Amino acid sequence: MSVPQDNAAWFVYMLRCADGSLYTGITTDIPRRLAEHNGEGGQGARYTRSRRPVALAYSEPADNRAEAARREAAIKRLDRMRKLALCELLRSRPDRITAHPSDGFSAAAGPLPPLDAPPRSRRWHDEIP
Repeated sequence: MSVPQDNAAWFVYMLRCADGSLYTGITTDIPRRLAEHNGEGGQGARYTRSRRPVALAYSEPADNRAEAARREAAIKRLDRMRKLALCELLRSRPDRITAHPSDGFSAAAGPLPPLDAPPRSRRWHDEIP
């Protein structure tokens, strides 16, 4: 497997797993990474190995690896409802390959946190569906 160059195009992506859960990651090649998550040509992430098949639910470009990692962390801090709203934005705009919350996205739960927002504290009621 080749090591991606820092100047390559980076993407943040979200997958919908077979059990309905969501997985967020970064890559320079979404089709290759999706295939790896589904067991083709690589192992993919440990989390998705037992939740196959997975499907691409959301993606957005990033200028570099550091920005992609920061955006990934920001998306991971979102609650499930906001993550699903983000996925719905992409689904409702099929003319777009990627979507970004700065395009005017706002969910009923409120605006997305900025990239530098502190992590949310986890409480027992955060786990209730």
